[in-house]
Amino acid sequence: YYKFPSEVDASRKDSELSGNLADVISNSINVKLFTAHKDEQRIFEKTSNRWRKSRKWAWDLGSYFNMGQAIFMTGLEIGVMVITIRLWRDGVVSAGFFVLIQSYLLSFFHHLWELKWMIQGIFDAFADAEEMTQILQEAHEVRDHPGAKKIIVEKRKIVFHEVVFGYKE
Repeated sequence: YYKFPSEVDASRKDSELSGNLADVISNSINVKLFTAHKDEQRIFEKTSNRWRKSRKWAWDLGSYFNMGQAIFMTGLEIGVMVITIRLWRDGVVSAGFFVLIQSYLLSFFHHLWELKWMIQGIFDAFADAEEMTQILQEAHEVRDHPGAKKIIVEKRKIVFHEVVFGYKE
């Protein structure tokens, strides 16, 4: 599918933008306290511009495909209409046949248009899943030491005893 690589790129840029926005929001106090507002704004502008360009390219490709599909359907409609009118003029078909052919064409075009959107949805889902699949295929950062003994769990329970969450002063 011609558009899939651009959808994958746009999906990656979506993740970058979401991550950058989450970073800015979660660090809002630090941004204010340490006067990093301009730096954070510059980083966010760069990230959002990369996202915009990538997403626009994917949208434009989809629009070009829609345009091609519309041109194809219009050409087919005109061609069938011209042939049917000639056959009607020669007395080979009746006006009812002309109406029947037009009805079939409209139904066909409707289904063709819906099929395009279904395929687009599938490829969008694959583009989103590609990034998740790559993450799942990455090797784990924490590995057992060579020769480490296997842990045998006898009692399955977790106990939090004297656990403190906070900063040391």
